[in-house]
Amino acid sequence: MNSHKITISGQNINIDEYITPDFARKIISLIYSDETAILPPPEEGVAVSVVAPQEKKVLKESKFKVFCEEHDVRRYCEVALAVGVYLAKQGQELFTVKDYRALFEELKNAKATNAPSNIAWAIKNNWIKDVGNKTYKVRPAGRKVLKEKFPDSVRGSTRGDPKK
Repeated sequence: MNSHKITISGQNINIDEYITPDFARKIISLIYSDETAILPPPEEGVAVSVVAPQEKKVLKESKFKVFCEEHDVRRYCEVALAVGVYLAKQGQELFTVKDYRALFEELKNAKATNAPSNIAWAIKNNWIKDVGNKTYKVRPAGRKVLKEKFPDSVRGSTRGDPKK
């Protein structure tokens, strides 16, 4: 008799089924890391080895990601500004595309494929300036906007150019 109900839901999945008590015990054992619950009993004379589960590594959230969350950084031009301010707070007043790419990847877990245009967008917004040799510095207006967490009036007035 199926007297136990299991529900599994997540991204693109939603399962709601009744299961047998024996299967429910196996699932409970599996969830609590007892792999032996799902292994068939060993045949006589056959060696079976069970590998202990590895400890889950808790990934430490990056300081730059926390900094961006605290300042409500959303758009790529905002990331360019955040990189400059973050590095300035670390004692590095100037930053490069390489610095931007490294921190962008740390923040988004993806490569910054349009780094030059993202930085150009922040320059156009008057948040950072090009000081030569593909090196950039944060302007006072940029520091102010970041400190104010990009109010709606700023986000509305600094949209990218429309696609043609």
